[in-house]
Amino acid sequence: MPRPTFIPSVRAALPHVGCAVVALALVACVSWMLGPTPALIPWWYLAAVTPWLVWIDVREHRLPNRLVLPAFAAWALGAGGVLLTSPAAWGALATSLIAGGAFALVLGALAWWGGMGGGDLKLGTVLGLTLGLVSAPAAVLALPVAFACGAAVAVGVMVASPKGARRGRSIPFGPWLLLGAGAALGLARGGIAAAVTGAISG
Repeated sequence: MPRPTFIPSVRAALPHVGCAVVALALVACVSWMLGPTPALIPWWYLAAVTPWLVWIDVREHRLPNRLVLPAFAAWALGAGGVLLTSPAAWGALATSLIAGGAFALVLGALAWWGGMGGGDLKLGTVLGLTLGLVSAPAAVLALPVAFACGAAVAVGVMVASPKGARRGRSIPFGPWLLLGAGAALGLARGGIAAAVTGAISG
């Protein structure tokens, strides 16, 4: 008896349903953490596309421009809204640009050496811009958290599959960039990020 033709289409849709559910949860989470502010605009967008970015990067080792590049427009809208609602927020904009530039510099150097993809560079840059718009300590912590998580997974892969490591199996870094940004934002809202960066600088 032939299998119903709708079964493959249902199976193909299941990952997207799961991504949509996770995206809604992430949007609700960042809304709760940041409260009503125009700076939410880029965070809403990033939260909405994060599950698909992770899914695609893990499966295909790429971060599609069609998902990453609109985040820059969302950041511009958020930054403009912040300035319109609070003309004294030029400091937040300056922090945002500095953080975005720092992320681009670090990730660009790694990309130049072949240790990072162009998608990671673009995603990291917009994450730096978005983090800097709401919290300087979060922007400082995000990359170290991302690199620590990525390194831990890479070590685990090498231990579990030495042959794969010798063949140069790469680890997708997009998920760790997103995790680092989310974790740093959560720590910042709890005041932990400021305490950590203050202890380091002091």
